Amino acid sequence: MGLIRSIIVFVLTSINLFDMEQHQYPRLKAWASILIGSFVMMFYAFHNGFPLMYPDSGAYIYMGMEFEMPWDRSLVYGWFVRHISLHETLWLPVFVQGWMVSLGVYQILKHFTSLKNSYLPIYHLGILMGLTVLTSASAFTSFIMPDIFTPIAFICWMLLLFAPSLNLGERIGLSLIFILSHATHNSHLLIGLSLLLAVGFYYVVWGRKTQLIPLKRILWGLGLMAAVWLSVPSLHYLASDKFALSEASTPFTLTHLLEIGVLEAYLDDTCRGEKPYKICPYKDRIPPSLLWDLERSPAYLTGGWEANEEEYQTIIREIFTTPKYLKVYLYKSLSFGIRQFFTFDTGDAPVSKKGSSPYGNVEKYFHEELREYSYALQQGRNYSLRWDKLNNRIQITMWVSFALLIVALFHPKISGHISPRTRGILLFLLLALLINAVICSTFSQVVPRYQSRVAWLLPMLLMVPFLEWIGQKEKWKEWWGVEKS
Repeated sequence: MGLIRSIIVFVLTSINLFDMEQHQYPRLKAWASILIGSFVMMFYAFHNGFPLMYPDSGAYIYMGMEFEMPWDRSLVYGWFVRHISLHETLWLPVFVQGWMVSLGVYQILKHFTSLKNSYLPIYHLGILMGLTVLTSASAFTSFIMPDIFTPIAFICWMLLLFAPSLNLGERIGLSLIFILSHATHNSHLLIGLSLLLAVGFYYVVWGRKTQLIPLKRILWGLGLMAAVWLSVPSLHYLASDKFALSEASTPFTLTHLLEIGVLEAYLDDTCRGEKPYKICPYKDRIPPSLLWDLERSPAYLTGGWEANEEEYQTIIREIFTTPKYLKVYLYKSLSFGIRQFFTFDTGDAPVSKKGSSPYGNVEKYFHEELREYSYALQQGRNYSLRWDKLNNRIQITMWVSFALLIVALFHPKISGHISPRTRGILLFLLLALLINAVICSTFSQVVPRYQSRVAWLLPMLLMVPFLEWIGQKEKWKEWWGVEKS
């Protein structure tokens, strides 16, 4: 009953928040499509028999339910799970994630295409079904993880910057989702800030001539990013009296420097000198996981990260201010970013049985759902959840999408039918995908799910130039449901 009641309240609230049409019937039809699309995006959760779990999912559940500031991540997603679940079921956060994706895709079609109102729900649900079969969109929607909020944030950016006719309700609703989606993960803060700087640079150099992105929209984005950067440490302050984004910037940075080989080179040069670093005696036997290997990591063998904070910050500062090491760092970051950009696999959905963090926190906070959790396909009761076939489809879909993108932007007989706004949206998405790849691989490592979580936006957005091109064809546009060219 809690699930049904919450869905009804959510839909009614959404109808009041967004005045999508002037007449009642089209508006209800639109929201019915968005509601159905929410369940479509939950396909892999239904297929699994329970929302999908990653090892970090347990930490998000715990810190949200206990309202405890984590040392290595944002509290916001845990807070989201705590309140949206109503302390009753983890299906509710997955439903709301599906609702946001479904809403975002509908808004893209509404504002960036000339589809007739009667055709919008058909295209909307058709695209969501296609994304479920051919991409990882549904998989990431189905995880108790903040990964799905990265593409949601990109959708908000595109609509708030490029949509020509957002009404007040849409602008407020998208702005609230914008703040939430950026606040759920620390990487989103850097990605959003990088996008804002890139858009600002574009406006200064070219934007005043083209007027493709009005200045007031860039300033609105600046205000929203300021709200994000304030909201995360503010929530942390309420939970722990610490006004901070994260306490793990030093450990993550040092770990990444180890992974790309820069830390080893620095220690080889420095430990021969007179600097008495506590890490020096361990320089030839540092384990691959400096952050998570509690038994062999020098950080834990010499008193912990807090005890070594000053030493490690000095090492990081000297690496970034020494051209020899900085050059290697920049080269590695670029090469890692390129590798990440073309890594589309869904990643893994590991088994998390008794003794794991997800199992323990589901047992503690959602005990009535423990049987569902234990018998899910992911836990390998009958057969484990595998992504092999999906990953094969994703590879084909993404490379075909890149080929179609090149055709749309550069083929003389097609690119001429694409408006500057549509071209700008496509280029903005490419920039967002690139920034996501570089930031994630630079501050972490090349991990398939970092890019796969956002890659599905490309085949989805290619419907915009396709329908724009169809709109130029008098014989075809009526059949395809395009209202005007």
